[in-house]
Amino acid sequence: MRSTTSLNFGAFALSGSFMVVFPLLPDLQERAHISTSQLGWVAAAGFVAALVAQLLIAPHADRGRERLVIGGAIVTMALSTLVYAFGNSVAWFIAGRLGAGLAYGAFVPAAIGLIVRHVHEGRGQRIGRLQSLELAGMAVGPLFAVMGKMAVGVELTLVAASILTIAFGFPVLTTRWSPQPSPASDVVRPHESLLRGALLLRHRSVAASALVVTAFMIPMGSYDALFPRYLTDLGAPDWLLGLALMAFAVPAVLLAGWAGRHVDRVGPFSAAASGGAANIAVIVSYGVVRA
Repeated sequence: MRSTTSLNFGAFALSGSFMVVFPLLPDLQERAHISTSQLGWVAAAGFVAALVAQLLIAPHADRGRERLVIGGAIVTMALSTLVYAFGNSVAWFIAGRLGAGLAYGAFVPAAIGLIVRHVHEGRGQRIGRLQSLELAGMAVGPLFAVMGKMAVGVELTLVAASILTIAFGFPVLTTRWSPQPSPASDVVRPHESLLRGALLLRHRSVAASALVVTAFMIPMGSYDALFPRYLTDLGAPDWLLGLALMAFAVPAVLLAGWAGRHVDRVGPFSAAASGGAANIAVIVSYGVVRA
């Protein structure tokens, strides 16, 4: 199905462009003369924007605005990458991360929703393929950034990443999806849908799941701001910085099947506890290892 293929290209382009900035953060920080603490504001802007997009923008893809949400996310991500190429202050970098967060937060749930509505066979396979391309983009983005920096410099690398985002996302910009009318009983107003979601937190299992996800995302937010700077301060060369950031996506690819079977065998909360323990060990190791 053409629309599914175009979504795969879009997911790859979006995640690659989202990750291409991270290996270049130390160089951007020095160019703009901003402190490491200010990088935290840059990272926070992206996460807040992604949350807002998931809650308020992505649902519009369910109401006949697929091209606006999906295509707009691709264009916004490309423009946000350009902001990093030419921006020279923390305000510019925050603006770039806001745009990137809005784009990423809107695209992924909207794309999955499109597959669910438009594909009648093999939905799980197609969603898995979409997410595998998303992870591939996360792995390729840092590597592209490092190779580009070594070859042509930071600014031209970011410009090239912006152009490639549009190029790889072009199929999704030109795809038309046939309308899928929903029964009247399925129509939910945005505020009503948001309220229903919030009310689910009354259930202990839902609240516990939300806390698990929060515990997982907090260190990820810290890595956004600190990990590239941390490795640079340790004297890591550019290629090692790119390799370390690329490795972030590798376990998700290699261990996804095993992790799913592990969850089925021991249950979601036990699996989350073991994953959290491993995460804590990794975080502690960053504070201990110095070279």
